[in-house]
Amino acid sequence: MGSSGINAEYMGSSGINAEYMGSSGINAEYMGSDKSYNAQLDADYNYDKSDLNAVASFVLGYDGISVGAQASARRTESDFGDIDYNVGVEWDQGSSNYSLKTSNRIGSVTLAATKKYSSDSTVAVQLNHDIDNGQTAAAVGGSFGLDDASSVQGFLESNGNIFALYKYRLSSRVAASVGAQTNLNELEGFSNVGYKLEFQ
Repeated sequence: MGSSGINAEYMGSSGINAEYMGSSGINAEYMGSDKSYNAQLDADYNYDKSDLNAVASFVLGYDGISVGAQASARRTESDFGDIDYNVGVEWDQGSSNYSLKTSNRIGSVTLAATKKYSSDSTVAVQLNHDIDNGQTAAAVGGSFGLDDASSVQGFLESNGNIFALYKYRLSSRVAASVGAQTNLNELEGFSNVGYKLEFQ
């Protein structure tokens, strides 16, 4: 197995910094006086006897907008397959984030949006569309702080599934939570109720 890599960064008049990373990849970033540009290109491969796995991706970003693509493939002695390729776009506006991503050879598209209203309150919406079979699924949810020690999280799926979680911080190092699931189409009460105690 072999691997190599370079990390390069150009910062205005400060010059170029190059670093050997030990894994295949190139990262470059340019910072202007009042705008931010960045670009990243990664290429990874793993070779073990007759098997070759390769992944290549790039991301271009400017002023909160990022556009990227990724492709992967696998080759054996008798076959060259498992080919996959996808694209993505993200728009980050600080308290709001919007994204479009594909999967399964651009056979499925996911649209997502999040809005942060405070440090402990966020709402998110997601839409998945399978281009190959025409199926669409959606979900909406969020997390909300009730006070300094407790919060609730939950989301609703288009198939009727509801998930809810209540979390309470017992101390600075211990938190307890309880979660449950139900379905609006059945309304037989909450099922899959679970409890969790976390130590930090």
